[in-house]
Amino acid sequence: MAQSTTLIVPGYKGSGETHWQTWIEGHIPGAQRVDQNWEEPILARWADNIRLAIDQCSKSVWLVAHSFGCLASVAAAVDRSDKISGLMLVAPADPERFTPSGVRSADDWGATESVRGLLPTKRLKFPSIIVASTDDPWMQLAKAKLWGECWGSKVLELDAVGHI
Repeated sequence: MAQSTTLIVPGYKGSGETHWQTWIEGHIPGAQRVDQNWEEPILARWADNIRLAIDQCSKSVWLVAHSFGCLASVAAAVDRSDKISGLMLVAPADPERFTPSGVRSADDWGATESVRGLLPTKRLKFPSIIVASTDDPWMQLAKAKLWGECWGSKVLELDAVGHI
């Protein structure tokens, strides 16, 4: 597919005016932001919204995702692999930090199942890259590399840039 659409998928709480995703959205012709309820990171709902956005595109799709948006993008993209040109997953969030109903609370750590089991664990059928930092508080670099290995993603390691 020669032409494609870029879908921007922010993470939990969205991406404001000064976020790199907002900048890149303005620099990629035709880029579209996938809207979510930014205060309720519920994987099933977010993935459904991304699937709907993919379905509404007449061209193939590049997903440029951040944080929790990475998890939802991977979950959605595996169901639409024929329309996916590739994924750019920047600073993915640790799936253990989320339950099927949202952000894991401090008193719920380990009591409720995480969203990890809702994510694919096999090589993706399209190219993907994970951009991760050595000091990201939302996902340890070692875990990002493990997910990259599962998905067959190239992992780009950045030194001490936080949650990018």
